[in-house]
Amino acid sequence: MYRLFIDEFGHDNINTRNDPNEQFLSLTGVVLDLDGAHLNLTEQMNALKIAAFGSDAVVLHRREIIDKKPPPFDALANDGIREAFTQGLIKMVNDAEYTALTVLIDKKEHFEKV
Repeated sequence: MYRLFIDEFGHDNINTRNDPNEQFLSLTGVVLDLDGAHLNLTEQMNALKIAAFGSDAVVLHRREIIDKKPPPFDALANDGIREAFTQGLIKMVNDAEYTALTVLIDKKEHFEKV
């Protein structure tokens, strides 16, 4: 049995099509085998969150990781914690067994075709 996780980057507001920072909308799905990869990845992710933030209840968002705020993301202002978190995340992604699928919409190009 498999599980599909889906997340978006960007938004569907077509009025932002001319802003290079908001021109694109993407949806990415990650497919994991529930019996192996999903359980292993969950354990690794929880351990990484506990090591960096002191809790596995943290929901990771790219913007908060980059900005190092609000708490508990301010822990990433510490060079050692940030480096350990980054390397742990890279290792986890490199070692995991998954399939990733991405769909990208260029809002500017789409608008011009319609």
